[in-house]
Amino acid sequence: MAEIKERYDLVVVGAGPGGYTAAFYAADQGLSVCLIDQRGLPGGVCLHEGCIPSKALLHAASMATLGAEAAPLGITYQKPELDFSQIKSWKDGVVRQLSQGLQALTRRRNVTFITARAAFQSADALQIEDQQGRRVLGFKHLLLASGSRAIWPSGWPHGARMMDASQALQLEEIPERLLVIGGGYIGLEMATVYAAFGSQIDIVEMADRLLPGMDQDLVQVLQQKIQNNVNNIYLSSKVLNIHEYPDQVQVEMSAADGSPQTQAYDRVLVAIGRHAGSDRLALQNTAIALDSHGCVKVDAQRRTTENKVFAIGDLVEGPMLAHKAAYEARLVVDVILGSKRVYDPRAIPAVVFTKPEIAVCGLQENEAQAARQAVQVHRFPFQASGRALALHQSSGFVKLLLNPQDGRVLGGGVVGAGAAELIGEIALAIEMGATAMDLALTIHAHPGLSESIMEAAEIFEHGQSTHHMPR
Repeated sequence: MAEIKERYDLVVVGAGPGGYTAAFYAADQGLSVCLIDQRGLPGGVCLHEGCIPSKALLHAASMATLGAEAAPLGITYQKPELDFSQIKSWKDGVVRQLSQGLQALTRRRNVTFITARAAFQSADALQIEDQQGRRVLGFKHLLLASGSRAIWPSGWPHGARMMDASQALQLEEIPERLLVIGGGYIGLEMATVYAAFGSQIDIVEMADRLLPGMDQDLVQVLQQKIQNNVNNIYLSSKVLNIHEYPDQVQVEMSAADGSPQTQAYDRVLVAIGRHAGSDRLALQNTAIALDSHGCVKVDAQRRTTENKVFAIGDLVEGPMLAHKAAYEARLVVDVILGSKRVYDPRAIPAVVFTKPEIAVCGLQENEAQAARQAVQVHRFPFQASGRALALHQSSGFVKLLLNPQDGRVLGGGVVGAGAAELIGEIALAIEMGATAMDLALTIHAHPGLSESIMEAAEIFEHGQSTHHMPR
């Protein structure tokens, strides 16, 4: 075994939102911290290949479709001219500014940042490999936050015309015909971008609906909008074979009725999910256990079966969301410092940044039905919102799931304008144990979209709200 020459209070493997949050917080508390990532800058997949660049492109896509949306208001624009080189440069600039800011914060906090690949030599030692060669780090505590990577079925080609989400964000070209395999949030967000930029889009999804797992009433609003912007949505369908050629990709699919069909595309985006990146850490050199999905097993304090080692984010069970990883990161540092905190959030917001947006948190209606849990569900439509009408964004609604006995907020969802921002109030209400009356008696700014939450709560209290009388 190589000699350990460097020791830290905390070593963090992975510099994504979970990893750098833990490193910064631990350094603020006086711990010596080493942050390791294969990239030269912190930020992880979220910043460099996921959340941030995708939202930048979604904003650019929104600007590209502004003319069509403004026409009903009596405002017309010429067809926009798209400079994809400039769009890509702008998107990359957003990423660069944020990553350089994180780099500066790393230095200011005296966190040692090492660009390297890391793997266990033993449960007490971490071997890293970088330009200086191989060396071994020691630690009092270690946090695994190395994230996940895209699922790519074995046997599928992976040439120039086949893309995962990270490659799609590079915007190398805008294909005339694009097939998106996967009707989850990643596939739908990228379909939104490429459709706005001129691609003819087909979407294929194995389930009988888009966004499987989300409440159908929310998804239906989005699906109606998407159907106007794409060629075909193949539900209950499966990709059987893919053949990549120099000038096209031929895809054989099984339709809902079982009949096969073959279509030709310029490019194919594979967006069928992600899996934990636990296989690159040499966990076999430790006693760390994995579940059947390859996720690291942890207890309520995110501690693995090795007492000194913790794991968070996409490596462990739960939604693969940056904000969930950041929450776990702070919890782990508190535990290292002696806290008895445990992981027990009541509401983790999840957002699909399509147009319209969908956001959910807490208990969902399909979950309540499956568990035979009694809830009252109240909706307030944006068609009754002065602010939504003035924004020409009247599609969608806010809904609250409430305890029938005392009106306590158990969950909620929003589909429509501002969903990503509105869901925060519902999440706070759930975490605080607030009731419908608490929301109804809170004065909300007028005219604002957040009034919709107040009015949905009023329906529980009074059977109707000021601007909406349910049938």
